Amino acid sequence: MSIDFDDISIMSSDEILELLDRKRRTAAKQSKENTELESAFESIRPRVENVVEKIEIDEEEEIELQEVDFEKDVKEYLEDFKKLDNYSRKSIEAILPSYDDYNYEKILMRLMAEVTRSIKNEKEFLMALGSDMTVLELKELKDKIVSLNEIRCILKDILFEEIDENKHEETKNKLIFVPIKNGGKVRIFDELKDIPEEMYEGFIELFDSIKDGTFRNCRKFYNNENLKNAYEVKGHQIRVVYQRLSKDCYAIISMFIKKTQNDNGYRRTLELKYGEYLSMENELREKTKDPAFILKNQEYEDELYNILSRNKGDIK
Repeated sequence: MSIDFDDISIMSSDEILELLDRKRRTAAKQSKENTELESAFESIRPRVENVVEKIEIDEEEEIELQEVDFEKDVKEYLEDFKKLDNYSRKSIEAILPSYDDYNYEKILMRLMAEVTRSIKNEKEFLMALGSDMTVLELKELKDKIVSLNEIRCILKDILFEEIDENKHEETKNKLIFVPIKNGGKVRIFDELKDIPEEMYEGFIELFDSIKDGTFRNCRKFYNNENLKNAYEVKGHQIRVVYQRLSKDCYAIISMFIKKTQNDNGYRRTLELKYGEYLSMENELREKTKDPAFILKNQEYEDELYNILSRNKGDIK
């Protein structure tokens, strides 16, 4: 697995912070340009709306926006990181994405940069006020700096350790299928009835991308408060909406065909389904700790793949 940025194993603290700030400035610039483009588009919407409804977002444009999305997405990992009761290797690895996740290295590097920033801030504070601090305050601050250094070493070890590829090849994300509220029935089997068989192969690719962590054409619903924190993977006109429940468990909320970019009907329906999911989210998170629950969802997955592969009869 290659690292997108410079090799931070040989970078100083200041160089890491400079790298982090550079990435943030790039993301901010891209965000500003996107806002200006959106404003310009609104002024000519009446003339182009009919065309826009028939055009899918260009995949290359989606790739260019991933860096901006990453800046927002990484905040969730930083929040989980700061909530840890202890910073052992085991506890840190528990909040990281799967090794196969396409953002795995970026998340680790960002956490390292944040810890490095904290170390620098604490050292500057120590140099500025150390002589005015009590013995106890001085000890507590020095202990904190030592702890931060230990955390940074753990993150560095995780990032640069020699990877056992055979071990990680066996690591796959688990699909957790969200039921219809108060119905107990898995939602996607109802949705599958409305999907033409010629679309099945495309959906297999989308589900596979969630399982192997590549997340094909992944997009987060940042601009819709009713879908906040939901994600989708997509192909031509096909979508699978999901959300991360734990390190390697992903809730499958909905699968559908999106025929236009400006379909208010599909959006309202999706918002209702996502709202139902949110009402069950905490319960589903707890259930992912139960091996029997994981096994049941594996059975759902096998059934789904049998249908999508046309190796099974009609949907029941």
